[in-house]
Amino acid sequence: MSRRNVRNCGQVKGQVIGLLQQTLNTSGCSRRLSTDLLLRVIVGIGLLKATITAVSQRVALGVSDETLRKAIYAALPPMWMFPELFDKQLQGWIKKAQRRKRGVIIAIDLHHQPYYGKPQKGLFRGKAKQGTKKFWSIATACVVERGEKLTLAMAPVYNNRMEDTLDALWPQLQSKGIRIRRLLLDRGFYSADVIDWLQSRNVPFLMPMICRGKKPSKNSPGTGTAQFMAPGRRGFTTHTWKKRRSKLQVTVQVAIVPNPKTKQKTPLLYAYHGRLPNLTYCRELYRKRFGIETSYRESRHCRAWTTTRKENWRRFLQILSFILANAWALLTLGQQKKPWRERLTQQHFQQQLIELLDLPTTQVLTQEPSVAIT
Repeated sequence: MSRRNVRNCGQVKGQVIGLLQQTLNTSGCSRRLSTDLLLRVIVGIGLLKATITAVSQRVALGVSDETLRKAIYAALPPMWMFPELFDKQLQGWIKKAQRRKRGVIIAIDLHHQPYYGKPQKGLFRGKAKQGTKKFWSIATACVVERGEKLTLAMAPVYNNRMEDTLDALWPQLQSKGIRIRRLLLDRGFYSADVIDWLQSRNVPFLMPMICRGKKPSKNSPGTGTAQFMAPGRRGFTTHTWKKRRSKLQVTVQVAIVPNPKTKQKTPLLYAYHGRLPNLTYCRELYRKRFGIETSYRESRHCRAWTTTRKENWRRFLQILSFILANAWALLTLGQQKKPWRERLTQQHFQQQLIELLDLPTTQVLTQEPSVAIT
């Protein structure tokens, strides 16, 4: 690693520790476990992807793992303060984004972490996945343009009502003063309530439509959204439908985009609000949404695992992983034009941070292998 990258990693370490010091309540720290050491251990827990007990065994702290655990739990702030970490970390980037006249493209998605323990408050219950129906779920808003994969907001998810998820994320996005050029959503958000929520606020959005109804045939034009699935059809139109067991009726613009990868020539359907210049732009624009999946993969590389049922600690580990992923993304924004061999990889970035934490170790500190979070 070059000297410049080492120096930059040192600055990032100081910024992350300073960020946690402003948010966590470390007034109860003792002489044996100072504030600075506690903050460095918390960052190390995320970078090592280990439990509190595992880190206490590998780091010579002079206190037991139970003492360390109690000190960490006592320092945690209320969950409503967690999103403030993003505002403090991205101050410089937000000021630049506010000057963009066209605004930024933001993607919103859900991320489910499987849980295999006893029922607990704060869990999301959904379809069976990875052997369980219980998850610690979060929703995030991420910038997905210009190579920027920065998480701007995060909120816990407790139910399947996506309009509640938007209600939780929207104030965080508005507080940053950034103009949103387009909001990209996946098909899980396709519902009358969500579309009505977005249209009432005049938010430009783009999301895939779910195929419902009867497909067109020789004797019938088809019903529902399936009527737009005729092979070879393309163009712009509108679709109106009424929510079941409700008086809510919505009308949405539809883009029928040719799918070159499908042999049957079945088109792709997108619901949108706001101007779209052409169908090719629509397809390429939605492909940017997959950048938020990249942000989830990056955050998993620095997410500690735990068996506790304390929601506060679990949510903090989730947001800490995104803070560390944002730190690496900000550091490498200027390296996009460099050859791959000269770029700072996330693995080297995290290993350098572990060394810069300068923890009193009893053995060499390396990342734990990836494990499922339970």
